[in-house]
Order: sequence, then C-alpha cells, then structure tokens
Amino acid sequence: HEIYGEEVGLVVETDDIEPIRERLDDALASLPVRMRPKVTLWGAEVISRTHTGKTQRRMLVPRFAEYERRSMSGTVAHIPAAPTNA
Repeated sequence: HEIYGEEVGLVVETDDIEPIRERLDDALASLPVRMRPKVTLWGAEVISRTHTGKTQRRMLVPRFAEYERRSMSGTVAHIPAAPTNA
C-alpha cells in the first residue's frame, strides 16, 4: 500500500482450494474491508520457513508481484511458479 506500507496477502497451503473455499470466503467476508487480503494464493508448494518455523516473507514477494497494482481485494489464484534466476 502506497500510504500505509505493506499490503496484506494470504497464502493457503493446500492441493485443492475447493473443499475449504466456502469457509475461506466466509472468514474473509467477516473482516473489515481494510483488513481483507487483496490476494489469496493457494497451492501445495512448500513455503520457505526459517529454522524457528516463521515464513520467509521475502521469498513470497515475487509471487505477489503480479498483483501489486490491483486496487480491489478478492483475488484468489494458484501460487505462480517461483521465478528463476537466469
């Protein structure tokens, strides 16, 4: 967010979003609009974590880059492949 800093994004680690889609939608709808994640990415790909179990957020930045300029929340998409350093 250009004024407040980082945007809120959500990553759901699952093979198939459909079984939990309704619960996820209900949970997100219950949040105030300003607190809802702009983008929800899902996939079975393992997210890098530190030795203490915290998500390495900087590793997710390239995955969310495609959605940076979107102004509305509610995008749900499969996690894009990790960019390769060629």
